[in-house]
Amino acid sequence: MGRHLNFPDPGDRSANEPTTACSAERMVKLYNHAKGGDAKNVSKTVREWFEAEAKSRGWVGIHFMNECQTKVSAGCLLWTPVKHGALKLTDQMLVLVPSS
Repeated sequence: MGRHLNFPDPGDRSANEPTTACSAERMVKLYNHAKGGDAKNVSKTVREWFEAEAKSRGWVGIHFMNECQTKVSAGCLLWTPVKHGALKLTDQMLVLVPSS
């Protein structure tokens, strides 16, 4: 029997570390666990479910990423509500400010 996977918790993040990454493999496992499915890849259905689930749990941002060479899903980046100085949002990009 596999170990139980928990969805990333925004409450586990700090002001200095407001983001976390979730691998494509973990996203698929979380989806299959929650939905009783047998997804193998990060499909549109998995992405839509994951984004809705993340928002319902308090994550304010989610960005899906592709692996640079293969262009297949590498997972996503999640971030908590912006705390002053931790993130800079523009109309075209997210800038992560290094923690001190």
